[in-house]
Amino acid sequence: MANRPQPVAHQRTYTRNDFAALRAFVQHVPPATIGRLYLGDDKNGDPPAASAVERRMRDIQADLVALALEHGSQY
Repeated sequence: MANRPQPVAHQRTYTRNDFAALRAFVQHVPPATIGRLYLGDDKNGDPPAASAVERRMRDIQADLVALALEHGSQY
């Protein structure tokens, strides 16, 4: 399976690496490690800041929860 964007929550798309990073985040892997392993360097060649990684992970998590509530089971 290629690392292609997956449509989520009508306005955002996520890659396989994003989902792997989110899995690590919910398993309490430190954000700095997640950024280095899954998200790669920014345009300046620096690893993303831990605060930016945590914010991104919380945004992805919130989008997925909203999507589940919107399309989930009524029971």
